[in-house]
Amino acid sequence: MMNADTKDAGTQEKAHKRESQKHRAAFEAWYANDRSCFRILEKVGVSEQTLHNWKNGFHWHERADLRDAEIAQIQEQKAIKARVKRLDDQAKAGTLLRVRGTQHLIKNEIEGTRDAMTAIKMGIEIERQSDGMPDIYVRIANATSLEELNALEAEIESRFASNGYQK
Repeated sequence: MMNADTKDAGTQEKAHKRESQKHRAAFEAWYANDRSCFRILEKVGVSEQTLHNWKNGFHWHERADLRDAEIAQIQEQKAIKARVKRLDDQAKAGTLLRVRGTQHLIKNEIEGTRDAMTAIKMGIEIERQSDGMPDIYVRIANATSLEELNALEAEIESRFASNGYQK
């Protein structure tokens, strides 16, 4: 039994086989001009009605939608790879800062090592960020008073409330 998708795919495949180089060129021009028949009339050299017939008969919208979906998928994969690389680079930079600060502390006395401690702290912070841990956890861990913890709790509740969550 043939379903609607199979039937449509078969019809589109038959239409694609009938399509000439002129039809394909018209499709590419139509696609490149925001799917507008009007914009390509002069370039293609056929009537608007003929273009509409080709567009419908050769299933241009469906082909363009498939192409757009494929492009979106490729772009999404590129964006993911770029984000992963940035996070990896950020983690490496954080690790390097932490290691260099630690090496300095090993070689030197603690009294004159404010820069080393700062490098370690910055390195840990960068590593934490690259791992995706929200800074609120660090702020909670570093809180030194009940007032600070209460303020952080209020901030968290506010964030949840602004996203539609209730206590």
